[in-house]
Amino acid sequence: MTESRRRQPPGLNGPISWKFLTQSPLTFINGLAEQYGPVARFDVAWYRYHVLSHPDHVLRVLQERAGNYTKETHDYWLMKQIMGTSLLTGDGNLWKQRRRLIQPLFQRRQLEHMAIQTVAATDAMLERWLKQTRDGAPLEMVSELVQLTLRVVGRTLFSTDLVDEAPAVGTAVHSINELANWNWKTLVAMIPVLNYPYQRASGVLNQLIQSLVTARKSDLEPSGDLLTALVQARDEETGQPLTDIEIRNEAMTLMLAGHDTTAHHLAWTMILLAQHPQVMEKWQAELQTVLGDCPPTLADLPRLSYTRMIVEESMRLYPPVWAIPRAVTEDDELSGYHIPAGSYVLLAIYHLQRDPQWWTNPNEFRPERFDRAIEPAPRPGAYAPFGWGPRTCVGAQFATAESQVILARLGQRCQWKLVPGQQIVPEGLITLMPRNGVRMQVQPRV
Repeated sequence: MTESRRRQPPGLNGPISWKFLTQSPLTFINGLAEQYGPVARFDVAWYRYHVLSHPDHVLRVLQERAGNYTKETHDYWLMKQIMGTSLLTGDGNLWKQRRRLIQPLFQRRQLEHMAIQTVAATDAMLERWLKQTRDGAPLEMVSELVQLTLRVVGRTLFSTDLVDEAPAVGTAVHSINELANWNWKTLVAMIPVLNYPYQRASGVLNQLIQSLVTARKSDLEPSGDLLTALVQARDEETGQPLTDIEIRNEAMTLMLAGHDTTAHHLAWTMILLAQHPQVMEKWQAELQTVLGDCPPTLADLPRLSYTRMIVEESMRLYPPVWAIPRAVTEDDELSGYHIPAGSYVLLAIYHLQRDPQWWTNPNEFRPERFDRAIEPAPRPGAYAPFGWGPRTCVGAQFATAESQVILARLGQRCQWKLVPGQQIVPEGLITLMPRNGVRMQVQPRV
């Protein structure tokens, strides 16, 4: 082994205080990257972690040597207890097979169905908002948007309104997210089978999804939702369908992963627009020119170019998946430092997308930086809110289109402002969320 491969990265010595680590994982991880550079190490009990914050590391871990960086981490272990083995939690040949089978499901027909359902769900939410806020009462926007995106994923995935028809689902999803967030805070897997709220929440979701799968398989006139597509999917190499358990796992994954990230991304986008009236004014002009009073459709999205830039820029500043963990199976070398097998890496996406090495005025909200007629594309790996390469999130296009449709409809029908005096602090758990939520006053757009 060469001297460079034995070179240890800089970082913190000794076990890290639990209290210090759990107070703010985002501040802790970001601080290590700022203090020690592109590779920084720290220990939690007997676990060794490496914080990686260079674009080349994204390419190395998620593309060039993806097989060496697996999902055998504590948080993915917990996800498996909830979602089972699925595209999100799987690795190796199973991941390739599921990716090959599920990727075609997100075709244009499904995106068109999603856009229609999204507008309907957003309009229903807006009617309730505008009734509730006639007296100026504020809304807690994060919880409102979580309800909205859960409704959208229910209608798109199952043709079922999860919020109205299965009220316990929202509570179950919240309980599972709380458990997952606790696990991420501590970076140590807990035993969810001993956790009663987990058992109850998981049972509610399992029962619901299994009943929907059973009904869909016997439906003589199936709908055009994603659950139908999962039931009808066949592997292009083997011709085999998914089993009931595999359908359940993928449906559970799409439901849980498909609404929480989008809700928090939308919350950050609304915050940024409220804080930047000039951007809001320019955006409103685009909505009026392209849409007028007509609801947005999938066909409108290419013409809503500034809306897309806003979505991409807010995702740069506040990526829902702010860090990507992986387990190291074989020794490697990154930036001249030895990365031993058996350790873990954390791709620091939040830090990377605000690094002044790769971004001009990185903390400024400027959607025009994503106008390719004005500025070149960022360095490969410097912008990775959905991962990278073959490991890019299979639902990235779906989630981006959903965000654009919801945002456009909100912008057409209402205006909002932040309630004065509140502190908006990013909290990095499973997703990047505003700590303690965010309160907004909403009014109809005249």
